Amino acid sequence: MVAMLRAMVILSMASACAAAMTKQAAERQLEKSMVSVAGILQKKMTGDDSSVTAGLVSIIVDMVKLTGSLSDAHMELLTSLGQKVETEEIPALLEDFQEDQDLLDLHSGTMTDCDTALASASSSVQALGSTSDQLKAAYEACEAERQTILDEKYNSSLKFSMWMNAQMFPEETAAPCKTYTPQVEEWLLERMMAYSAYNATYTEYKINETKVDVEAKLSIANCTGEADSYKYSYCSWVAQINSTATAYGHCRNESSFLFNSTLARVKISEADRVDELLSLYVVQCQLQAISQPGHGLTDGSLDACSQLSGGDVSAIVLSVPTLAAYDTSLMSALGTPSANITC
Repeated sequence: MVAMLRAMVILSMASACAAAMTKQAAERQLEKSMVSVAGILQKKMTGDDSSVTAGLVSIIVDMVKLTGSLSDAHMELLTSLGQKVETEEIPALLEDFQEDQDLLDLHSGTMTDCDTALASASSSVQALGSTSDQLKAAYEACEAERQTILDEKYNSSLKFSMWMNAQMFPEETAAPCKTYTPQVEEWLLERMMAYSAYNATYTEYKINETKVDVEAKLSIANCTGEADSYKYSYCSWVAQINSTATAYGHCRNESSFLFNSTLARVKISEADRVDELLSLYVVQCQLQAISQPGHGLTDGSLDACSQLSGGDVSAIVLSVPTLAAYDTSLMSALGTPSANITC
């Protein structure tokens, strides 16, 4: 576009020189060329094409350097271009920058969303852990009760055996006489009472031992249910921890990939915007110099603009957010299963 416009001006100037025009005629010819250029630019220019603006200003600068003057038409166009740079092109760069900054902030926020999702899942996982602990306590209480009953059964049997071994019966001697006498009656009564006491105590031990044995067997059967419930709850808790941790890691990986790809893309756009803004700074410098008396030719300010190498571009430099770190505290809050249970 710029090359085409420059060629048009050069051709117009070449025609003027070939015809040996006076300076005034050459200026008129240049002004006509300028009108033609302006008409073409009005058709080609989009609302934010700063390269076209820079190209047009460059053409005007070249014409001013050739003629040393600036017509009213040129000045009017320069004023319009200056307004366009200030009100349209620089604001458009800022708007484009803000869109990229917002997008970058949005995608960095997805990493924080991973923590939010983990915190939300943490409550349900912790609830499973609490349920598992409660069922473990119930199972251990059942086991303790069962062991107490087994110990009681063992002790009851031991006491029975010790009592049996400790029994002393009257000597196995013959009755003191062959006729029934008080001595015989006493002899018989002594033995009858001894065996009666033995039988009563023996029966009591047997009943107690049987009762304890039955209770122990019932307790063993009941603890199976507690054991099964605890194992199921514990394994559900372990599975939920694993799935939550996997989902958290996947979320962070996806968020990191999205953020990094977005960052790479907007960094390219940032570099283009910086170049464009620096170009507009040069245009503004040229417009200011050429609008002054002498059009920046006598004091060298117009040429100095082409050497302008810097400017404040901080307004369009992206602020790169810091991604949320891996939240070890939230992960630890899920719990640490340590039971010797195979799930």
